[in-house]
Amino acid sequence: MKMVKSMLEYTKALTVLYVEDDMTLLDSTTELFKNYFKMVDTAADGNEGLERYLAYKKEHDVSYDMVITDDTA
Repeated sequence: MKMVKSMLEYTKALTVLYVEDDMTLLDSTTELFKNYFKMVDTAADGNEGLERYLAYKKEHDVSYDMVITDDTA
């Protein structure tokens, strides 16, 4: 339990970009991620993900801490 609390303390400071083309999965997983991360941005495909990534970096002068994408193969 101590390890879980420690992990949550760490993840609550992270920003995430989540890219997923299945809208049902995108919505449900985003809601789950919001419990664990400071901020979760989403994109519906790779092009939108890249646009959001670049815009975030330009606006904040830093990148997201983590980018999570689905398998495109």
